[in-house]
Amino acid sequence: MPDPALVIIARAPELGRVKTRLAAGIGGPGALIVYRQLLAIVATAQAAWSGPVLLTASGDDAAWEGTGLAHLPRRAQATGGLGSRIAAALRWGIDTAGSAIAIGTDCPGLRSTHLQRLAALLATAPVAFGPAEDGGYWGVAVSDPRAIPVIADDAMPWSTPAILQVSHLRLERAGIAHASGDILADCDDGDDLAAAVSAGLLSWPSQIEVRS
Repeated sequence: MPDPALVIIARAPELGRVKTRLAAGIGGPGALIVYRQLLAIVATAQAAWSGPVLLTASGDDAAWEGTGLAHLPRRAQATGGLGSRIAAALRWGIDTAGSAIAIGTDCPGLRSTHLQRLAALLATAPVAFGPAEDGGYWGVAVSDPRAIPVIADDAMPWSTPAILQVSHLRLERAGIAHASGDILADCDDGDDLAAAVSAGLLSWPSQIEVRS
């Protein structure tokens, strides 16, 4: 079976517009430094992907230069909330390749092997999640378009620790099986950044204080 289409949902790296929770502790310029590192990690992970890849982006197109993602086919994100953006990404991927993986740009530990294992789970279930430690998910793979409105609804509790659990419950009520891949940590606040730096996943100037 061919690889699913990989769709990256991201904001352009612009000062004051990315990683706002992290910026509350380290400032906008610091948050931009971290975000560009996260984009580079995604760029490395997707470089080994043999299926189609699309970047769905918001912000200034010129800001993508130097991120490792500027060469990718790019289209504007769908209007609406995160549910609408994920739904549009998954529909494009399924239309293009028969199955899709949608990912964000928050996981410093993301590697190409995580994407490959997530894709492999579609052989066991029509939906597979890459869980995040905070109760969300870093990626979702779908092979059945009927699952898209179930898991990608703007009314769902996005950006809360309940979102993965709610997604599971909605799928179970709809009679749609799901599977789970590798658990990864997001980098959303100062504590997350400190943990990622300690693990060698991100770098940060030691003289700058990190506050949660």
